[in-house]
Amino acid sequence: MSTEKFHTLRHQHPMFSFVGMEVRWPSSPDRDHRTLLAVQFDYEIEALDSFSSTFSFPLPREPLSLEERQHTEELLFRLGMIEALSYWKLTCSPYFVVPAGALTTAEVPFWEALFYEGLSEFRYRNEIPAGPSLKENDPFISFIGEITPGERTPTPRFGASGAIIPIGGGKDSIVTLEVLQQQRAENTLFFLNPRPACLRTAAVAGYTEEECLLVRRDLDEKIKHYNAKGFLNGHTPFSALLGFTTVVSAFIHQKQEIVLSNEGSASEGNVLGADVNHQYSKSFHFEEIFSDYVRQFLAPDITYFSLLRPLNEVQIGAAFAKCDQYFTIFRSCNVGCYTDSWCCTCPKCLFTAL
Repeated sequence: MSTEKFHTLRHQHPMFSFVGMEVRWPSSPDRDHRTLLAVQFDYEIEALDSFSSTFSFPLPREPLSLEERQHTEELLFRLGMIEALSYWKLTCSPYFVVPAGALTTAEVPFWEALFYEGLSEFRYRNEIPAGPSLKENDPFISFIGEITPGERTPTPRFGASGAIIPIGGGKDSIVTLEVLQQQRAENTLFFLNPRPACLRTAAVAGYTEEECLLVRRDLDEKIKHYNAKGFLNGHTPFSALLGFTTVVSAFIHQKQEIVLSNEGSASEGNVLGADVNHQYSKSFHFEEIFSDYVRQFLAPDITYFSLLRPLNEVQIGAAFAKCDQYFTIFRSCNVGCYTDSWCCTCPKCLFTAL
């Protein structure tokens, strides 16, 4: 039935449009308090509805130059591309219309691969036919519009240093924090819609509010309506979204490294005989192609990597066992994250307990 629904929705809604984005810079940065950069992304699914997502980013005390603002907006557009997946997946429209001149032909293969591979679990659970080309002349997704020929030149920066460390409130990012304690003075913690456990982790690790970046993301509430009506739904590559969000933050805050906490098994398939893994954007393969994309098209001096990549879960657990100051405050339950608790029934709780 899911396969039939997939083909029906693609036929009924053939066009998904990234309509555009509105960037709101503060008129006068406050040197005593952090000001926010706000951006709204607008999308439309043909013969269905329009949608909007918003993000807000804390800005540094010193105002950005005009050139830095222009490049930040180019980075924000790429964030809007990955954010689009949350709405595009409702119908998997075969055509994705890109705003004029916003994307180059050299970038298109990266986005085709990310939309296909990043939806591995989504495709598996919705019984969507395998293969980037569903059949002859019917690719999984085609990016169309006035795409600029060639490739864009990334903007180098000078004087960037230190690292951004994304914190999720679980044991993995805590291990990364403890390993990097000696470099703490140059590091900044990063949170996207932080859970209480994230903020507690920062406090226990000794980071002040000034040493943390809190980015806010708000999805369009209408997506819940279409999920309830039975449109296509499932896992999207959240870590890829996180990657683009941290690149924006690293650029505007002059940070050189983005240090993740993804471990070895994120690269392994979860389904016998297939490379299906809902954590594709945590895999080493994605890390490599995303790093190359950032260097080639976005910011050549930003390094994106996972500190825990060589370790397996048992080794990370052994390291975390020495961090007893975090035992009562960490959370690794996706179900209980909304109530700051362990649900004690989901696979994540069982896995963490083991």
